[in-house]
Amino acid sequence: IVDKMIEELRGNVFRVEVKPNGHDPDSYRSALAEVAHVADVRRAPGAEDGQLVFDIDAEGDADIREDVFRLAVEKSWVLRELHRAPEQLEDVFRRVTAAD
Repeated sequence: IVDKMIEELRGNVFRVEVKPNGHDPDSYRSALAEVAHVADVRRAPGAEDGQLVFDIDAEGDADIREDVFRLAVEKSWVLRELHRAPEQLEDVFRRVTAAD
């Protein structure tokens, strides 16, 4: 039961890494936030070589990868990485306790 509750709390997180093409990093975040079923977008630490990395929380069990890919094609972004990223337990704790 506890394991199932932890998995439910972990949410549905995706990681996107893009090679910037001269646009402001906020413009990428704003565009990603407009994708259907996206609940939150935040810059993630650890980007290498000037890449932009974002963690995206999706609503429910939605898989947003195809929509993010279409957005990248439409905007001529160079996608370096796009995958479902399990949220770390520490991040879950921060998110849950910050909501109080």
